[in-house]
Amino acid sequence: MKRIINALCICVAFVLLFGCVNTKKQNEILDYVNIDCVMLGEIETKTLNSFNSVSGNNYENDLKLYEELSKTTVNYTRELNAKANEVAQKYMSNTEILDVHTVYLKCTISYLNAFSYMLTAIETQNREMIINANNELSNANSTALLFRGKLNDLCDKYKIVLKNK
Repeated sequence: MKRIINALCICVAFVLLFGCVNTKKQNEILDYVNIDCVMLGEIETKTLNSFNSVSGNNYENDLKLYEELSKTTVNYTRELNAKANEVAQKYMSNTEILDVHTVYLKCTISYLNAFSYMLTAIETQNREMIINANNELSNANSTALLFRGKLNDLCDKYKIVLKNK
């Protein structure tokens, strides 16, 4: 999961445009990718690094997981979701960017749901809630891949090449 998201952030961060003349749409897409997606990618990386520091091979116990989730991971995720909503507002007049970005918003919501489910599961010792959390994390990963595909399609339409595609 971490590798997919990190690769996504790195790829999105390096955009090259072939040709000398940019259209208004191309410029908006370049701004979206080079400014907004990079900013969101940085917050997303902090979010996932926080979570990964206490999960998987780094898992030690529920208390450490709970503390990291409640003090750091969820806060980063809320920031990510808030910034993603701000970006959506910025592109309300560009339906093509907004269509792509709406997929990313769904991804941030899935992260927020997953981490919230984890906190509740630890608080209540509810194993079913852990399953829900894992399903939400899986959904976030799938949605991130869908976002990447839609972003690639949009860039292809306007002859913008994402480096490391």
